[in-house]
Amino acid sequence: MLVESAPRRWDSIPQQLPAGVISVGSSVAFEVLEDNSWHYETGDVTFLSEYVARVSVSHGNLGVGEREQLELDRRHLGELCVKLQQLRVQCAREHYLALQSQLEHARLQVRGIEAACLREVQSYQKPPSAVKLIMDDVIDILGIRSASHTWAYVKTVTKRAGFVSLVAEFDSSKVAVERRLEVLRRCRSRKISSKAAYKASQAAGPLHLWVLTQLKYFEECESLSFVTDARSREQQERLVFEIK
Repeated sequence: MLVESAPRRWDSIPQQLPAGVISVGSSVAFEVLEDNSWHYETGDVTFLSEYVARVSVSHGNLGVGEREQLELDRRHLGELCVKLQQLRVQCAREHYLALQSQLEHARLQVRGIEAACLREVQSYQKPPSAVKLIMDDVIDILGIRSASHTWAYVKTVTKRAGFVSLVAEFDSSKVAVERRLEVLRRCRSRKISSKAAYKASQAAGPLHLWVLTQLKYFEECESLSFVTDARSREQQERLVFEIK
């Protein structure tokens, strides 16, 4: 972290401060450019936001041994920060691959829907509530909801040639941020259990799994961290603790 000497108390940081690395009250050492020469100072963090830190500077003179220790601490802190960032990137990549695997599994389930099962959905004049909620969410995620949305419209869409392929080949990554958020607000079938979905309709079951997987993907896209593995979390927490 680069902070200029007092009396300037507020200093803009060119990059976002890593979450959890320092906090208000932390004692920090930092480099200061003064008279075209770099030297170290210490202080306590009194305010912290994503891009700005305020540090109350200690003006005590450091001995040679203390300066050497500060240099060692600075290097060690830098190494820990690099390791933490690498771990976060690795965890994010692994979690993303796992999520892609879940999406592919859901696509395979949709491709396996038999024509007779789909015709059952199409035959309903007044569908079970679970079936209607699931199909409404499918239409919303596909982005083909009409202004005058009715069950008759849903049936018309499912009767189109290639409907199953349209769902199975849907590319989640191409959905804009605004529409992802809108879909997350609108979709209501996530409260339905898998057992209830399959009980309502053999076609609705796989489609419900597809909906839930898409919603999970949209939610993860909004998340800053993909770390869910317990061992990975433990490694990160240990590094953060050592940095502090």
